[in-house]
Amino acid sequence: MKRLIVLMGLCLLMQPQAVLAEAGKHPAIPGSQECGECHGDQEKAWFDGKHGLAASPTA
Repeated sequence: MKRLIVLMGLCLLMQPQAVLAEAGKHPAIPGSQECGECHGDQEKAWFDGKHGLAASPTA
C-alpha cells in the first residue's frame, strides 16, 4: 500500500513537468489571433461537448 501511495505521489509531482515541457513546443502567436483560427476542430468539439454549456449565456 505504501508503494502505491509513493507511486501516485511521484506521478502527481511529474505531471506538471511534462506539461511545462510541452508548453515550449507551441509557436508564439500574435495577441490578436484567436486559438480557434488554428484549432477550429478542437474548439468546435469543446463547445459542442459538455464544456461548451458553461460558456453559453443560457447556462
